Amino acid sequence: MKPLHFALPLVLGLLAACDDGGGVRRSKPAETLKPGAAAQGIEGPVEAPPELGAAAANQTLYVCWIKDGQGRPVARARTMLLRAVPDPLYMREPTVKERMSIYVTPKHGRVHHACEADGQVKYMWIAGDGIEPFLTELEPASGGRTFERTITVNILPVATLVVKDFEGKLVPEALLTIRKDASEPTIGNTWNADDSGQLKYTREPGTYILEASKPNGTCYKKITWEWNGDPAPIEIQLPEKSIR
Repeated sequence: MKPLHFALPLVLGLLAACDDGGGVRRSKPAETLKPGAAAQGIEGPVEAPPELGAAAANQTLYVCWIKDGQGRPVARARTMLLRAVPDPLYMREPTVKERMSIYVTPKHGRVHHACEADGQVKYMWIAGDGIEPFLTELEPASGGRTFERTITVNILPVATLVVKDFEGKLVPEALLTIRKDASEPTIGNTWNADDSGQLKYTREPGTYILEASKPNGTCYKKITWEWNGDPAPIEIQLPEKSIR
């Protein structure tokens, strides 16, 4: 593994945050990978993050260094500071009522989240393309305290599914449900593809039940999908009429 060489800090103080309209603060990004890139460990020298000021007397600052199994900083990991553990059905995307702030890791792999010191335990949710969502319990929010830790993530392969109709045309916002077996619920395992009919899916290689249809549920099909972890795009062609 190549050693990391951090440059001298460039900026002092906390990074500014902005509101997403729902009361959730989103920190401004530092140098990172292009949008849409999967999470990955960064090799070689990376620019150091700015130094952080002390937490305010009525706030708590949580600082986490996200690294892969080789100790490299991870860019494009998606993190959320949560006020409560989400329902298991929503672990892949916690609801707004649980979120406090959101931060996608830059190349240096560090995230920081500030919150009101209410004495309650907080949770760090980590996910992203290539990272299966998981939670880490944090310390209770105490006034004027900064808590710092390193969190190691397991980076998995990412499948890219491309949904087309029976004529070979892309299906924007196609509906896909992917489950390990029929006992898993559809809630939390169902997504819409993007405007180009693509869905990126993070999980271990294996055998899955895959259901696909148009956004309104028509042209439905269900298949057993054997995935070996190959990142090459996988085409899913819908039938002219639903097959159930």
